[in-house]
Parts: sequence; structure tokens; C-alpha cells
Amino acid sequence: MIYKLKSSLLKWCQSPICRDVLISHKHRFMLFTKAKCGSGTSKEWFLYTHNLLSDQHISSRQADDYLGQSVHSYFLDPKKRLCATEKEIINLTHRYRKIIVVRNPWKRVVSFYTDKICIQDNWLPALNVLTKENYSKDITFREFVCNLEQVPDNALEIHLQSQCYSREYINFDFIVKLENFNVEMAQIAKTLDIPQSSLPHIHRNRTPYSVNLIDMHIFDKKPREINHIPPYQFFYDQELQDIVRAKYKQDIDRFNYEF
Repeated sequence: MIYKLKSSLLKWCQSPICRDVLISHKHRFMLFTKAKCGSGTSKEWFLYTHNLLSDQHISSRQADDYLGQSVHSYFLDPKKRLCATEKEIINLTHRYRKIIVVRNPWKRVVSFYTDKICIQDNWLPALNVLTKENYSKDITFREFVCNLEQVPDNALEIHLQSQCYSREYINFDFIVKLENFNVEMAQIAKTLDIPQSSLPHIHRNRTPYSVNLIDMHIFDKKPREINHIPPYQFFYDQELQDIVRAKYKQDIDRFNYEF
């Protein structure tokens, strides 16, 4: 098991995923983030607990203005030393508390589709939807999921890689579900004796919907035909549910998610 852990960590450290680990020497914890799992909110929480943000109710846009750049860019600055180095990940994994923030896989896939495909001007700089090949935004959710099914985890764009990727053998002390972020992070802060925080998660579904207003079979519509984005459940029929369940089985089993 120790050999498998070290091999997993070495593979991980040699990839861009290493930058998704935030390290606090002050409070002796590592915070494992993941794209499309509230990573921006997690980073804001981290900054607040280190007195690098001054208002616990600050919005993400205000946080970017306060920092002078996006919160993601802020953490990439090597001078700030907020992301764990390869050496720190290898040497401190057993000594520091480990926190991971996770998300319902079915909801995460829909979030990617609505954010990166349905919003026409929201392109991923230097990245593509599934692999490094070019992609079209004129695809239905069904076509997107069926394409996703064919791409192995190690070839997927980071927003779509499984949440367990290269973390299979890490024993997390705290597993925080994004759906209950504020409550669970407050409990962790109390346990670790660090400042309480209740930062908002601003990238939720934009508009509430009643069932009788939702256009059914949205999963077979082109993005230009989707005028409103309903809750994630309405993007799925049984076939699509099963594809995502199989694709992200490890995440679903490990983090105890249901559709």
C-alpha cells in the first residue's frame, strides 16, 4: 500500500494536477481541490483562514478585485508558495491533515457542459473539452456524454477527470461535499482550531425552475436550443445516468453519491 501511495503521488506530482493541492504550514493541513468541484470557493476559504481575504462574505468577483487577479491565478504564483511542492506532497502527506472537496459526478458533468459548451463565449484557454483535439460546441448533452464515455481518464481535460484520479491511495481525514460546503468547512475549522468561514458559492444554477416549466428531453437539444438551464436531473435519461455512473464509479462509490 505504501508503494502504491508513493507511485500515485509521484505520477501526480509530475502532472499539472499537483497545483490543485493547497498547503497550510500554519494549520498543518493540505486542501485537495479539483476543477468543477468548487475549486474557486475552496481557494477563497483557504485565503480567508490565512487572513489573506478580509471579509468572510466577499463575493468571488470582489475577491478577484481585492487580489488584483483571479483567485486561480493568485495561487499559481510560485512566490506565494500556497500550492504544495512535489517534495511537500511526498514528505508531508502522512503528517498533515488532508481535506478534499468533492461534488456529485452527475451534477459536475452537467456543470461542465452548461459552463463550457452552452455558454458560447466561454472557451477554455489552451484546453479543449475532452482531449487535446479541437472540439465543436454544437453538440447535444447526449453526444457530449457518449464522447466522454470513450476517453480514458488520463486523457481527459482536468475539468472532467475523475475526482479520484491519482488520489486513489490517499486516506483523507475530511471529505467535504460541495453540496454542504459551508456547514462541513465550519466543522473542520472548529476541529483544526482555525478561523470560521462561510464564503458563498456563486456558481450555482442561475435560475430556479418549476417542473412544469422545464422543457423535457433537454439532453437531445443543441446548445442554441436551450434557452434556460434547469436542474441537473433534467439533462439525464436512464441511459445517460448509467453512462456517467459507470464512468465515475470510483468517485460515486468512494464519496457515497447517488443520482
